[in-house]
Amino acid sequence: MKTKLNLAEIYPSLSIPGANPILEIYNQYKSTEYDTHNKRPCIIICPGGYYQYTSDREAEPIALKFLSEGYNVFILRYSVLPVQYPQQLLELAAAVAHVRVNATQYYIDPKNISIAGFSAGGHLCASLATLFGRKFISDTLKIKSTDCYPNKLLLGYAVIDIKPHTPPKFVVEDIDITPSRQEYYTTAISDYVSAATPPTFIWHTISDKVVPVENAFMFADALRKNSIPFELHIYPFGTHGLSLANDQSATNEKHLNEHVASWVNLALEWLKISYN
Repeated sequence: MKTKLNLAEIYPSLSIPGANPILEIYNQYKSTEYDTHNKRPCIIICPGGYYQYTSDREAEPIALKFLSEGYNVFILRYSVLPVQYPQQLLELAAAVAHVRVNATQYYIDPKNISIAGFSAGGHLCASLATLFGRKFISDTLKIKSTDCYPNKLLLGYAVIDIKPHTPPKFVVEDIDITPSRQEYYTTAISDYVSAATPPTFIWHTISDKVVPVENAFMFADALRKNSIPFELHIYPFGTHGLSLANDQSATNEKHLNEHVASWVNLALEWLKISYN
């Protein structure tokens, strides 16, 4: 069952010119026949697209895979250019908060909400996982920091150091928040990893020419230094934007890679690990 929700209707502070944060909901609701005991785990997916669009290839195909594995799934179609970061960070925080506050309605475990991001969507997810406690998020959305905390983080070929990947249309300007927009563009998001960052699963390919594999190493090293549990998988070959790396998400043969496609099952196994 798929439905859509405009987050700006729930969080009016998200209503800025050009913004259109849509939460696509893929939920298999409770059945009295076979689903009588446990609430489902939940995952919120942030597709990539250079903050200029949200990739369909990194959205529904991944959502349906996790739905088939017992997850209730959400896709965040966050706002894109000319709407500028950190608006997208607020939108993801709102998505996590909304799902958690309405856990009963969505039949999910509010203590088992993961976020998964790919490419620029990975930058967005890594941002929330490291910055969820910032006052400007809770003040803007009128929520508690714990409401938007992701319990686990999945990163696929994620942008961590955004500066080398900043599109020309980005306009760097200071705004009256802490930290400033300028700070985000001059500092890698790995610099904000702390003891509060959730456990993380990372995968990347060495031959990625769009987002170099060093981005994965940067984030993993920051996690290690802060004693955060993580799992890191580096594949020897594979282009950028592989998504599921199979025919469910491929545009052409470059997106087919049977070896890299193993990341999904590895991630599903990792998600079952309890770090409490």
